[in-house]
Amino acid sequence: GLPADSFKMHAGIDFQSPNYGMHQGVRNTTDIPSVSTRKTLFLFGASIVLCEEVPDRLTGASFLQRLINPISGSFQVANYGASGATTIDRTKLSRLISIEPGDIVIFYFGGADAGWIDRRSGKESRQLLWLPIRALRALSELGIETARLLSIELSPSGLRKYSRVSVSETVNALNSANEYCISHGAQMIAVLSPNLYTLRTKSQYERQLEKRFSIDMRNLVLDAYRRYEEWVKETPYAVSATHIFDNAAAPVFLDWAHVNARGNEIIAKFIFEELQRRGMLGSD
Repeated sequence: GLPADSFKMHAGIDFQSPNYGMHQGVRNTTDIPSVSTRKTLFLFGASIVLCEEVPDRLTGASFLQRLINPISGSFQVANYGASGATTIDRTKLSRLISIEPGDIVIFYFGGADAGWIDRRSGKESRQLLWLPIRALRALSELGIETARLLSIELSPSGLRKYSRVSVSETVNALNSANEYCISHGAQMIAVLSPNLYTLRTKSQYERQLEKRFSIDMRNLVLDAYRRYEEWVKETPYAVSATHIFDNAAAPVFLDWAHVNARGNEIIAKFIFEELQRRGMLGSD
């Protein structure tokens, strides 16, 4: 599991290679304008923001930087993604860095905030299920059909408390972060991320990909996302990106949450258009 102070996990890391780099724990964003005075667009999230699967120039942050540059050459996009980080973790980190008037803060949340990892123990939630349910699962693996049916029936309700708690704590963290940003003269958007389970249209590849992950994961994510979608609808500083990959020209998912470079580009375009719609970028 993650250490209690996991928001410090990348602190001080400096690493440079031709295609991948970090400076003081922040993943490199390419194409940052070379002006002396710059405002910062902080991009907080988990591994889906860090984008370890692609080189620096193909991260969502770098795509977003290139979209912003022609509109406003005074912003630098800072990639504060970290593998396994929850939104609660990233909100803690946001208090440790310098957020100044005119800055923009984006929390890209959802995937790591669905309750599949119990934040207090660091264990997968399904490992913490009520003992009789785990016993039924063990029997079902031996081919006992009644046990299989009972475990399918009972598992979702046993797991739902983890998604419910995760959503409640994440929403509280986001509300607190928004108040913090306002008090520092910055603007914030919370973007609910897409995942394989929110796709309305699935290719054969995506249907096969979904089978690689447990039904528990699907149940937890869908239950959490139902709650998140309701919250987003009533929250002015939040927006849902859950259907941006519906009817995509080609699949973008590498697993149930991570995407390829094309997916990063689509995400960046969505965030850029939301920033423009809200008039947050201004113009030079």
